[in-house]
Amino acid sequence: MTDSSTIGSELRQIVARADALMELERWGDAIRLLLDALRLAPDSTAVLCRLSLNHLNLGDAAQSLACADRAVASDPESEWAHRLRSLALSARSNYKAALAAASECVRLDPDGREGLHTLSEAQRCCGQYTEARRTAERLLAVAPEWSSTFEILSVIASSQKRWRDMESYSRKALALNPNAYYALNNIGVALLNMNRKAEAIEYFEAAARLRPDRSTARDNLKVAVKSYLKITPAIFIVAWIVIQAARINVGVAIFGSVVLAAFVLGRRLVRRHDLSPTVQRFIAGERRKSRAEIWSLGMIRSVAPAVGILALVAIYNFWALTVLFDAVDNGVLWMVLYLIGLGFIGAVVWMAWQRWKREG
Repeated sequence: MTDSSTIGSELRQIVARADALMELERWGDAIRLLLDALRLAPDSTAVLCRLSLNHLNLGDAAQSLACADRAVASDPESEWAHRLRSLALSARSNYKAALAAASECVRLDPDGREGLHTLSEAQRCCGQYTEARRTAERLLAVAPEWSSTFEILSVIASSQKRWRDMESYSRKALALNPNAYYALNNIGVALLNMNRKAEAIEYFEAAARLRPDRSTARDNLKVAVKSYLKITPAIFIVAWIVIQAARINVGVAIFGSVVLAAFVLGRRLVRRHDLSPTVQRFIAGERRKSRAEIWSLGMIRSVAPAVGILALVAIYNFWALTVLFDAVDNGVLWMVLYLIGLGFIGAVVWMAWQRWKREG
């Protein structure tokens, strides 16, 4: 028979090695060690909680919940076990059960910062923003120097669309932890929603560079760059004015079209130039992906719908041309102008169709 003291010593060594792997974020390797530890101590709450945490970090919420349930059954008074159970339930979108588990966690340790953070997040997910903010303020009193305190305050502010507060809290979190990925990303989200797009791009870029293995900042960077480079609605108003000018003087309309095109192109080029080389490479990579997606879907499949839409536009334009022929002496000129407009509309419709196919 194996001596119990030998088992205890071996168990501590395995857990220590697993903790070292967890520090390196090697979750899978840590799980393999912890399973060995679990064979030595099947009811160890500490081992079960570590297993639950590692599965959660790997995105396996079901296994994380199973381990957390076993840990709670092994020790119903374990704050850590109830907290991990809440996090696993939340990851599975079972927010009401997550809130109940988080409440139990805080009952067991009323001043525990991790428990208060978990409870505040569970309340936010349940739409209880007032309660979530109140809990976060309790957390602020308990842990004013913890960056995650301001992280949860910023997330609550985001849920309530209080963008200035979100930016302020996220900057405080970043001051406490300069390597806080979520703080960089949240500042970018706040700035983007306040229409400070160029600044938002800088923070998303910094977050993506800090954690290239995470997709949240990269996705936000893509959205921010598209928003930064897109044509503003005011351009379409100016374009309408130019079209109306054609009824008065064709020369004025042509001059206005050239100025409008130069402004749009120049604005886009200037803004592209303002972006950092890293972001420009990111844009180029995304463009290559988009082209690959278009070709993989098949250009031929888009021809029939595009032709159908163009036919409808042509029918409308044919009616408009017959009216214009009666109203204007130089009907050939108007025909050329409207055919150019028809081609432009067709190109826009085709590009919109391709984008719709790519994105959804």
